Amino acid sequence: MPINEAVVAMMALAMVTAVVLPVSLAIARRMQNKISAPAPHEMSAELDERLHRMEQAIERVAIEVERVGEGQRFVTQVLANAPARPLAASASAAERLEEKK
Repeated sequence: MPINEAVVAMMALAMVTAVVLPVSLAIARRMQNKISAPAPHEMSAELDERLHRMEQAIERVAIEVERVGEGQRFVTQVLANAPARPLAASASAAERLEEKK
């Protein structure tokens, strides 16, 4: 029976090593990467100003796109609510306008 207990102990040690070794290596690698990571660079005043101008320009474009969308929705609503007139009637009205001139 002592041989069986020795085998069980060896298997338990092997299992613990198989689990603990990769975890400890991963933790060590993560700690090393944190230490060797370069510090972030400071933004220059010129870059900060440029980013600020870009942000303002993007906001202006977004406002203009919204205005165009509102105009398109308004025109679509007006056309949807407008009474449908036959083309002949509108053509004759255009002819009457030309005759008056």
